[in-house]
Amino acid sequence: MLLKQSLKVQGELFRLLGQLQADLTLALIDACRTDVSTALASKSGLNQVEAPKDCIVSFSTQAGKPAIAPSSPDQMTFYTQALINQFSNATDQTSFDELLYLVKREVRETMQNHPVAPIRQLAQDPFIADNSRNRVLLATAIELPDGSMGAPANLAEALQWKQIEQSDWPPEVIRQCDIFLARFPQSEQVELVKIKRDGAKNAVLLLSRRDIKLYRSSFAPPEDVTLNEREIRKAAQGDKDAAARIARGYRQSSIEQAAFRYEGWLQFAAGLGNGIAAYELALFYRDAGQPQAAAEAEAKAIELGYTPPLSLEHTRK
Repeated sequence: MLLKQSLKVQGELFRLLGQLQADLTLALIDACRTDVSTALASKSGLNQVEAPKDCIVSFSTQAGKPAIAPSSPDQMTFYTQALINQFSNATDQTSFDELLYLVKREVRETMQNHPVAPIRQLAQDPFIADNSRNRVLLATAIELPDGSMGAPANLAEALQWKQIEQSDWPPEVIRQCDIFLARFPQSEQVELVKIKRDGAKNAVLLLSRRDIKLYRSSFAPPEDVTLNEREIRKAAQGDKDAAARIARGYRQSSIEQAAFRYEGWLQFAAGLGNGIAAYELALFYRDAGQPQAAAEAEAKAIELGYTPPLSLEHTRK
C-alpha cells in the first residue's frame, strides 16, 4: 500500500511540473535517512522518472536506492553540501544541467573516499533526468554599452567548447574533449569537459556491444523523425533520457527501419541507465514474441530502480 501511495504522489508531482510555463524548471529531491544501518538494509527508494519537457529532475541518490543524512540536523547532507560547493565555484557560463552533473560527481567521489566504511558501502550516485531543450546558463551574458553581448575572454577556448557541443558522434566528442584538455588545461571548464568525455566514453563502450543495434548512421535521423536539435548531441555525450526520446521519435516514424532503430535506441538508453526505456524494451520484445529477451529487459528495468505504473499491464506472457 505504501508503494502504491508513493508512486501516486510522485506521478502527480511530475504531472504538475510538466504544466509549468518556464524556460527551465528544476526539481531537486534530497530525501535521506539518518540511520546508516537502516539505509544499508533498505531495498526501496524513489521510482525512476523521466523529466517533463523543459525540466530537470535530480535525486540525491540512484532511483530505487536509499540516501543518508547526518544524525545532527545542523549538518548538511552529502548532496546539499555538494550542491552548495558547486554553486559557489561554478562560472556564470555553466548551465544548470552541467552544474548537476558536477554535483553528481562530487557526491559519488566524496562517499567513495569517505573514512567510514558503511558510508563508502552506500556510495550514493545522484540520479539526473534531463529534458532541457535549451542550454540555460547560471547567469546571462552581460550587454556592453555598444549593445553587443561581449566576446569570451578566450575566443579560441570558446570555439573549441563549441566543437564539443556540436559533436554528434561519441568518438568525435571524445576527440574534441581531448583537444580541449590538451590546449586549455587551466580552463575553468576542464571539469565539465571531463564529465562530457566520460559520458561519451561510456557511450562508445555500449556501441561496441553486439547486443546493442546502433551504428554511426543511427546518429543521423531522417527528416520524418522529429527531434529537438540537441537530442543527438546529448545522446552522444551519454545522456540516457535523450537516447530514449530519440527511440520514441522512431516509434512514430514511417521509414522502413523504424522498428529496428526504435529497438536500438531503447537498448542504448537502457544501457546508459534509463529503466523506463528498459521496460519499454521488455514490452517491445514481449509483443514481438521474444519472452527471454523481454524477461532480461524487465529485469534490467528493475535493477535500474524502475517500478512500472500500476495502471499498466506489466506481466510477462
